[in-house]
Amino acid sequence: MTAQRTTYYRYALLSLTVALALAFVVVEVSAGVALGLLLGAIITVVGLAKFEVLVHALIILLPLQSWIPYSLQQLGTLNPFNLLSAVVFVIWIVNAILQRERVVNFSWMNFAIAVFVLVCFGALLNSMSFAGSEHLAEQLNPLKRWLSPILLFFPIANTRFSRPAIKRLVRTALLMVGFIAVLTIKDLNGIGWHNISLRTRFGGAFGFGGENDLAAFFVFYPVIVLAIALFERKFFSRMVLFGIFGLAMLPLILSLSRGAYLGLIAALGAIGLLRYRWLLAVLVLGVTFYETWTPGIVQQRFARTMVAANERVGGRVPAPNEQERNLETSSAQRVRIWRGAVRLMEDYPVAGVGYNVFQQAIPKYANMEWGMDAHNMYLRIGVEMGLVGLCSFLALLVFPGFTMWRVYRTTGDRFMRGWMLGGIAGICGILVVNVFGSRFTREELVGLYWVLIGLTYAYVFLRREKLEARKRILTERGEQSFQLDFKPKSAEFLMLNR
Repeated sequence: MTAQRTTYYRYALLSLTVALALAFVVVEVSAGVALGLLLGAIITVVGLAKFEVLVHALIILLPLQSWIPYSLQQLGTLNPFNLLSAVVFVIWIVNAILQRERVVNFSWMNFAIAVFVLVCFGALLNSMSFAGSEHLAEQLNPLKRWLSPILLFFPIANTRFSRPAIKRLVRTALLMVGFIAVLTIKDLNGIGWHNISLRTRFGGAFGFGGENDLAAFFVFYPVIVLAIALFERKFFSRMVLFGIFGLAMLPLILSLSRGAYLGLIAALGAIGLLRYRWLLAVLVLGVTFYETWTPGIVQQRFARTMVAANERVGGRVPAPNEQERNLETSSAQRVRIWRGAVRLMEDYPVAGVGYNVFQQAIPKYANMEWGMDAHNMYLRIGVEMGLVGLCSFLALLVFPGFTMWRVYRTTGDRFMRGWMLGGIAGICGILVVNVFGSRFTREELVGLYWVLIGLTYAYVFLRREKLEARKRILTERGEQSFQLDFKPKSAEFLMLNR
């Protein structure tokens, strides 16, 4: 009884202290900050009990950030995403310490991310020589927004999720793809199907100006849904997955983004080349006879790529012999910017001109007005961070691709095989889409990529742990010459992976 009273008094004192602290914050600072602190405390308690719940919440929040009420977005470091991310990092480290586990497991992906982060900060410091010290202060928050989803890899990859937990988290991501597709279709219906044109393009979940980001979203992730559906044996689950993929394709087709179309072709082509060859035939027929099944506005979008004469490109008059004179405005701008970006890289090949300095530097090299986007992720990074930065960026895509390929070839779990195949296809789509735009910076767009990559490595570490445990068991039995056949159908490997 005395122990119960002591515990009661402790909790009462703690509650009173928290209440007084929040009241002080409300009076002296703001109600929004107090609410953020209270939510942070609640999330922390939930996370300590069930870390998986926090990752589910993170998956749901990531693609919907642009729809968060403006008042919540203005809480600075206490906005919902920053708050949830901070709690995820803290609980990951606390759990590892309390359970006496390794905080970070070894993988080459750790090294790739660390190098890229260092290169980014080096480019930020380098930007002062071109744009001044004020530019450095202005770009700290944009750089934080770029790197924060990438750093989510560490807590997700290094948490000891079980195989069912990993599958549940992946399914939540797939459901979010379907949810974003439904919301986008709702917006399209609100516009009116007969009114869809270049003038009515919208960003949907990505807000104003996010039209191409929305199109890229429907390239990066629906192919994962499709690949898992192709491996799925249960009829109902397969139909649900095919339904999500079909819902995502409708807004993609009506996005009128030619780069997204090419990215989808590359992603579907990867699935066809690696596993389902019949998909290549369907893809060839679909591309060859696209005029028979695509809406008229899509056909017009391609037909208008070439024009008789373009009098102004990027605010300047093109020369008679320049290629962009015979391209429509969007394509012409890209060609001119890319040519200038190559010249910039030739002058600053090693360190580049500095983080987010591209728009200021390009007018001198491309005969463009100030403020033009690179429209190419690789040229942008090459210009701003040099060839070292470009190589470190490509490693963020290449390393996971090879890891997914190894898991795809060795796992006996059909869901995992579909996920890995879809992940490889998604990376192929990312590689193509970013040729035509800078589509790898926004939290809403790449957040799910980094969650899924983190879960991929969580599965790799889980398999590694099971393999080491089996080795110890066999060693204890006196079988010192333990060897494991890694073929997908080997009895030892299937037993390890089920």
